Amino acid sequence: MPRPKFPTTGSLEAVFADVPESVKKLLTDGFAALAALSDASIGQLLGVSLPIFSNEVPNETVFERLGKQLEISSELVPDLLSAVGTMIAAFSSRPETPEQFVAEARKAGLIKDADLAKIRRFADLVYAERDTIKQTLQSTDAASEVIPSLRYIEGTVDLRLHFENDKVKGSFAVALLHVDVDTTNGDVWFQVSTTQLERVVRELEDLLSKMKAAESFAKTLV
Repeated sequence: MPRPKFPTTGSLEAVFADVPESVKKLLTDGFAALAALSDASIGQLLGVSLPIFSNEVPNETVFERLGKQLEISSELVPDLLSAVGTMIAAFSSRPETPEQFVAEARKAGLIKDADLAKIRRFADLVYAERDTIKQTLQSTDAASEVIPSLRYIEGTVDLRLHFENDKVKGSFAVALLHVDVDTTNGDVWFQVSTTQLERVVRELEDLLSKMKAAESFAKTLV
């Protein structure tokens, strides 16, 4: 999903003061949702949310999956991701510490006193990984500069019936796939047979293996 942009100039106090009321409500609800998470969910929140900002535009299936992983209603996930994205953007582009960020967000009315401890805990986690986060986001941006990037892919199964003389003589299944990329009119729907889908899966697994090998090799060059 598109990650929030955080101003890199001006004090945090000035930045939060300029936040529109509609965005302020979104962030307030998001921080409240974050504070309501269990300690275990807060511990895994960065790991499950960062890929969302890299892959862009999650669908309802993704919200439901995240809701189950974090043990919250899927309806709270978009607000939660807004707050998480704001923190990711702030700590990957500004010098302030978690203590300073949380204190200014509290003064701006975005975080309740009762929620400070949990918000601070997550802020510490993001701050500790800020260099890795920045590298991940930069890699995503660089990859999307040349050709369109995948936003999401989803699919379903359709059962087709074969008729002869108005009687069902057989049936077969096809997969209906929906692919969306980050360009205008980037939606593509298509169908594949079981054999075709098996071939696609094999090719993707082979490609994934090669990508991991390439990433491991790239680390030796640094």
